[in-house]
Amino acid sequence: MNKELICIYHKGENYTVNQAASLAKDRNIKINFIDVRKEPLTATQLKTLASEMKIELRELVDSKALKDSKNIDYLDDENQLLFLSQNPSKLKTPIVKKDNHVFFLTKPTDLLSEVNVKQNIDPYNH
Repeated sequence: MNKELICIYHKGENYTVNQAASLAKDRNIKINFIDVRKEPLTATQLKTLASEMKIELRELVDSKALKDSKNIDYLDDENQLLFLSQNPSKLKTPIVKKDNHVFFLTKPTDLLSEVNVKQNIDPYNH
């Protein structure tokens, strides 16, 4: 059993998150799921995530969610943080965090391979 805590930041029901949760459960991996709409991240948390991911703050913004908002590229870092902390539905998710390793979860099996969990599965037939 993996004793290290893994956090997945998400925005509610999501196929990728649900499948990753199922894979983790099958392997007794403890995951803390955080719905950012219910528990918005602070500016400090957002800045830390971006730093740990080695990305710019603007890369934390879900471009699909911006269709009903203005482009935030013109905002400085402080205002981008303010925007994301006040508009958690605009955060690009799911994001996985294990220790200082943070990444966007694009497919369920990434959870296992990215966090160095031994997998005894065929990712195409599970």
